[in-house]
This record gives sequence, structure tokens and C-alpha cells, in this order.
Amino acid sequence: MAMSEWKRSLFNSAMAVSVILVLAILLRTFWVYHLFEFSDGMDMISVLVYPLALSTFLPFACIFPMLPYACSFLEEMNSGYSNYIVLRCGVGSYIRRKLFFTGLSGGIALLVPFGMLFVMVACVFRDVTIDNFPYMYIGTIWEPYLMVGGGRMMLLMRLMLIFMFGILWAEIPLMVSFIVSNRYVVFIVTFVLYQLTWLLLPPQVNTAYLFRSDFSTYEMPIVLPYIVLGLYIILAAVVNALLMRKRIRGD
Repeated sequence: MAMSEWKRSLFNSAMAVSVILVLAILLRTFWVYHLFEFSDGMDMISVLVYPLALSTFLPFACIFPMLPYACSFLEEMNSGYSNYIVLRCGVGSYIRRKLFFTGLSGGIALLVPFGMLFVMVACVFRDVTIDNFPYMYIGTIWEPYLMVGGGRMMLLMRLMLIFMFGILWAEIPLMVSFIVSNRYVVFIVTFVLYQLTWLLLPPQVNTAYLFRSDFSTYEMPIVLPYIVLGLYIILAAVVNALLMRKRIRGD
């Protein structure tokens, strides 16, 4: 059962579509702004400003973690397949697996394309040095880590935030699916929620801002974006577990 869940959540056509679309959106900026022409003089951190800020990815970032597996519970409930699984493994085990693989699929859907992008950037563009320094990050929470590993430490730290963002925005449509029985409506409602939180929440607790976390040092410490996203994930998981148990039992 566990091996089947790994395959269903991570190795499916929706995951492939998500990864390809994200990578294409990010790489498009390298073509539009002719960035490879500056590979001899630009450092790897400076060049990432273009795909992260100018690729139009962020306004639609919540969509891609949804695609691979976020609606699997809804599909299993509608088809009756969830009853078969619950009989075999129990309610608690089913809930834990569904929460884990839903979050993992969303995180991987963003981790893979961004990881590929960051590896490419680290191989093609220059390391961060005193003579080749991304001055736009001076005074931000990233400044102490800019020269660690030539900038690679910052790339890894960003990847962790991106992975956590993906986990969260896979768990949220799972939550929506307890209320809405149509997967396409789930996608729309989740997208609207993402846009509303982007517009209404202050930057320090806004997932769209936390995705990049280009905060100044006086706004927040480096650990806070990870803590906030972690708390969001825990809250979403707890709410999902309670709602899923109630839905399975038919309360």
C-alpha cells in the first residue's frame, strides 16, 4: 500500500506537467533578458532576481503544488475507493498517509524545478565573492549567508522555504475539498484564497512574501520565515486530520 502511494503521489502525469511548467516559466526569463550572455560577469545570486521576481511565477505559485495529488482524497471519496483503503489500514493510518503524501507531492512539485534551476545557475554563473557581490541583498536577512559556499548556502536555504511553501499549498486544497465536491472548483477556490491572503495579510505572515523572504534584518530574523511556514503547515495538517476523520465517519 505504501509503495503504491509513493507512485500515485509523486510519479504521475500531473507531477510531470507541474515540474515542466514551473521550469519553463522560470527559464523563460533567461531567454527574455538574455541572461546567459552575462554568465562570465554575473554571480549566481544576482541572476536569480530575474526568475524569482520577473517571471510572473509568484502570482500563480499556489497552482502547481495542487496538481499532482491534492485532490486525491476527493476522488477516492467520490469513487468509494477510500472505504476499501480504510478497511485495510484503518482510519488513523489512512489519514496520516493522506496528509503526508499530499504535502510531500506539493513540496516536490516545486522543489524539483527550482532545484534544477539552482543547480544550473550554480554551474553556469559565478560564485559570490567580494569582487562579485549581490549588493541588492545588503541589509536583508540573507546577507550573512551570501558568500557561504559562493552563494550555494543561500540557494539551499531558499529551497527549503520553497519546499515548505509547496507543502502548505497542497494541504490547503485538501482542506477545501472537504467542503467542495468538484476538483475544478477546489482549484478555483484555492487560487482565490491565495490571492486574498496575498492582498490582505501583512508581509511577515504572507505566504507569497515568505516564498522569497527578502526581508530586511530589522523586519525579522532569518529563522522566522521557516517558523511561520512551519506553523501554517502544522495548523493545516491538524485541521485536515479532524475534517478527514469526520468526513470518513460520515458525521
